[in-house]
Amino acid sequence: MDFWCDSKGPIVETDKGKIRGYRQDGLYYFRGIKYADADRFEMPRPVEPWEGVKDCTTYGYTSTTVTKPDIIARDILLGFRYWPQSEHCQYLNIWTKDINNDVRRPVMVWIHGGGFSTGSAVEHKCYEAENLCREGDVVVVSINHRLNSIGFMNMAEYGEEYANSGVAGIADIVAALEWVRDNIANFGGDPNNVTVFGQSGGGGKITCLFGSKAADGLYHKAILQSGILPMPSASKYEDSAKVAHAVMNELGLTKSNIKKIRDIPVDVMNAAFLKVAPKLREQGVNVEWSPVPGSYYVGDPYENGFSEYARSVPTIVGSVVAEFPTVSISDKHSLSEEKIMEIAHEMFGEGAWEVMDVYRKTYPDKHIADLFYLDYWFRVLVDKYLTIKCEGSDTPNYCYLLTYDFAYNGGLPAWHSSDLMLVFRSAEVVPVYHEPGAMKLQDQMSTSWSNFAKTGDPNSDLIPKWTPYRPADRNTMVFDIECAEKCNFDRELMEVANKYGQRPGFRFRQVKQY
Repeated sequence: MDFWCDSKGPIVETDKGKIRGYRQDGLYYFRGIKYADADRFEMPRPVEPWEGVKDCTTYGYTSTTVTKPDIIARDILLGFRYWPQSEHCQYLNIWTKDINNDVRRPVMVWIHGGGFSTGSAVEHKCYEAENLCREGDVVVVSINHRLNSIGFMNMAEYGEEYANSGVAGIADIVAALEWVRDNIANFGGDPNNVTVFGQSGGGGKITCLFGSKAADGLYHKAILQSGILPMPSASKYEDSAKVAHAVMNELGLTKSNIKKIRDIPVDVMNAAFLKVAPKLREQGVNVEWSPVPGSYYVGDPYENGFSEYARSVPTIVGSVVAEFPTVSISDKHSLSEEKIMEIAHEMFGEGAWEVMDVYRKTYPDKHIADLFYLDYWFRVLVDKYLTIKCEGSDTPNYCYLLTYDFAYNGGLPAWHSSDLMLVFRSAEVVPVYHEPGAMKLQDQMSTSWSNFAKTGDPNSDLIPKWTPYRPADRNTMVFDIECAEKCNFDRELMEVANKYGQRPGFRFRQVKQY
């Protein structure tokens, strides 16, 4: 093991001043680089220049959150951790093989999930990107940005300086990409070959970049993992304005004294939101945080289509087979036929037999109980998303589906976020992945991602031929024990599952234990 961090470096010059990171095992790490500053609800601005050398060896603050995530008990599946929070959270991190020379490697900028409310660039242990950097031969950047009330509160009616408050979190991401454009060359990265990749809410934020001209030219390829849901109705201007008005009213603020908002602690402001949110919901107002359409962000491509620049960006879009299941089965192999039929009728009613029959034809090598985990929402939206993106464009786009069963509770189908460890080559840090099949998939998926970042083509000698998406064929690379590209293989299953299935909202559902 080699380690270097002393008065001589490693030091890199940025456009605002010098920073020091550290070198370990042949890689350079720079953590907690401040890429922008911002006053509350206002647009980000460049940081002020400094003299001397700033230490960038420790992660910076993550965004404040309104509520804590409920996934701590699932640490065995995700590898979860907390980190200090602040509304001044515009920090990024870099993993690279070279600095201060003429080497230029592809850059992969990670945008974390958690919707537009929670999450951070360090919340999962797998986000440590040294393996992706080393094995993929890429420069990896991860970023924090404003979330929930400080990132998406629509304060436009309270002053011109707040005109873009409803997309402040997206503006932070744009500012981070601008920093990458202006500085990444000194970290061994190619500013003309930048791939944004993100999962869940991170994929949704990439879609927001697609809808913002301010981001055009700052990225050149994109990967969206389980992140293609249409934006909630709170993204509509009227609903988001009602949320802001109710919160400010609870705080005793009006247009005349709105400047006092800067002195109110974030926790107090978030407590006000939690107090008014139930009544707003009763009135039919959607209070889920999301970007507010306007001049900076035009809105959802499901409604508005894709911009000319977004259409020109090669993109990978996909999902996992069991995104947000409504069941939890401790051991599917112990279920009796009677219990299987009981669960099937609970989920699909009179269509139970038909859905089970189609499932067996679609997945002949899977246990029939895996049907009860089946996602038939995200998967359909991936098809719709890619169909719209491919219209009138020759740009290659690619579709994937992860269907692997992990060695947990008798075989757990790939769940929302299960692809993170595979893409980052971080399977070693989460116990569930310590098996040959998952390690093999790690090599396959991560290599496809890094190859795509290099050339726009995800193919390698580790997987069968993966061809660009064709809406008529719905061709999909299926990642499993044996990978294969399949055409229209689950279209009938999606149709019958949606015909008979009862799919509660994925955020507010009860999970039944079996």
